[in-house]
Amino acid sequence: MTEMYYAKPDLCKKYLSSWVRDHKKYKKKGKIKYIFYAISVLIIIRYLLTGFTSYEEEGIPFILLCALLGVLIGMWPFLIGYAIDERIRKKIAHRYIGGEKEAIQLFDDHIEYSFNMAGEPEVARHIYYMYTEDFKCARYDSKHHMLVFIGKAKLENYDDFANKKMNKELPISEMPEGSAYGIFMGYTNEEELVNRIKSMATNIKDAECNFDFE
Repeated sequence: MTEMYYAKPDLCKKYLSSWVRDHKKYKKKGKIKYIFYAISVLIIIRYLLTGFTSYEEEGIPFILLCALLGVLIGMWPFLIGYAIDERIRKKIAHRYIGGEKEAIQLFDDHIEYSFNMAGEPEVARHIYYMYTEDFKCARYDSKHHMLVFIGKAKLENYDDFANKKMNKELPISEMPEGSAYGIFMGYTNEEELVNRIKSMATNIKDAECNFDFE
């Protein structure tokens, strides 16, 4: 007996964003943006003070000019900080960006996780095959709604899945023992899906799942 579960894209993006914010690398490097934001605010304040101190001599138009200059100049360090923050986020989340139409299908002895990449034809499909006998760890992070697997897997890439037409450049990839996979569980019937997968991993001990997933 098999059953298919479909991802909710908005929910998966929400869980991914939450995971990135709590990631130790983001907590360390993400603080850089606040330096640039502070510089931006200081520039604006400096120009406003210049305008107000010359108010009696120059009048309101001079204050407005100073405010405009402060915003225009202060905008640049703000944009630099924002760009740095986005780069850090994308670097942490790179393996989860671009997947569309995600689905999980459960079988008696394995799991199939499939998706399309953004911009690909709808007939294309990428499928991970993960057999329960190869699981070394299956841990659910309830805070970020992420299910993490450690173990072997096989990835098949199709240009046309319905007609079983494989991708010529990279038809099949074998993931070695010890490889890590994380799936954000923004799916229909999430709790049921998580419980079913965990029940399939009967050969796993909790002690084997004490690791930090990057």
